[in-house]
Amino acid sequence: MSTYYVDPAATGAADGSSWTDAWTSLQTAADTAVAGDTVYCRGTQTLAAAIDFDTNSGSDASGYIKFIGCNASGENDGTYFVLDGASTAASAIVFSVAMVWLENIKIQNCTSHGITYSTFGDYWNLINVWCHSNGGYGLNGANYARYWRLFRCSFTGNSSGGAYRIRESVVDGCRFSSNSVYGIRDVTTSSVVADCVFDDNDRGLY
Repeated sequence: MSTYYVDPAATGAADGSSWTDAWTSLQTAADTAVAGDTVYCRGTQTLAAAIDFDTNSGSDASGYIKFIGCNASGENDGTYFVLDGASTAASAIVFSVAMVWLENIKIQNCTSHGITYSTFGDYWNLINVWCHSNGGYGLNGANYARYWRLFRCSFTGNSSGGAYRIRESVVDGCRFSSNSVYGIRDVTTSSVVADCVFDDNDRGLY
């Protein structure tokens, strides 16, 4: 199990081994980290294209691949690591792998969806993830997201809705606010939605 670091403002060796020598792109981390690894991230990365999470997957034997946002001092205090689509990137994260853990990540200003997948990507954990002001859904799937846990996440100001297609998952303590159409669309099959706020969406839970 390895620990890596991402800081878009780092100017060191860019080998991911420390904050001084951090990788400057989350893409390098997504291509390198394997089951059981943790990647700490700080600052803001402006995207020209989506980060592709299709190389490595977590596993039952070794655990999740964790990506955790930190403050400027490198501490996990809830400060967001920001992925900014800058009205250029279609999405911030695309994937078709399982068992990835995102914590303290803010995804904003993508022209289409914030997080999107085309095949099943099971067992993801989203903790304190904020999808804001994206041109489609904050979280979008061509197929269903299965066995996910969304905890203390926010989906605000997205043009199509907060989240689309969640199945056999737990959505706990999340906020869906000011999304143009849906808070959540197509939440089905034994999912649990608890202690969530739906505010100023055209449709809250569909």
